Amino acid sequence: MKKKKKKAKKRRGAASERAVARAREGVQRAGRKLTDRLAELERVADTIEAAAVERFQSAAVRELAEDQLLRDLGDLQAAFATKAAGGLPPDIEPFRHLPAAVLRWMQESFGLTPYLEAGKVMQVPSDKLDNFALARDRGDAQAGVLVRLRVLAPGWKRGGEVVVAPRAELIG
Repeated sequence: MKKKKKKAKKRRGAASERAVARAREGVQRAGRKLTDRLAELERVADTIEAAAVERFQSAAVRELAEDQLLRDLGDLQAAFATKAAGGLPPDIEPFRHLPAAVLRWMQESFGLTPYLEAGKVMQVPSDKLDNFALARDRGDAQAGVLVRLRVLAPGWKRGGEVVVAPRAELIG
């Protein structure tokens, strides 16, 4: 009888070990599944965050362009540059660097880059004049010809998209 009890105990011990091993394996599988689901949830959250930031930045840039703040800050910066340091009225002089600082912040915060350079003279096909904000329009240019223009103020790009057209004038 003692032999039967020992064999039965051994079988129960082996069965218990197999049950414990199966339970551990199940817990490990559940842990891996939980880790995978958590990683997927993080990817979804990151995508939602990136989309929200992009929507905010696009709307802000659109408002800056519509309100012509980018253009006005550029014009103000250019006007300050025409006067030597100390050449502005004393109550204005402290603000000399403000336009550049705000434009730099906008560039860094919204991914803006200046497009073309003030003073640049270039030839463009007449059918591309719609890509410029023309000052002192001289009427319609003949289709399919090259026209000369001078960039008066740079435009602004965000990514590959021009969000503010450069200001230019046709020249002779």
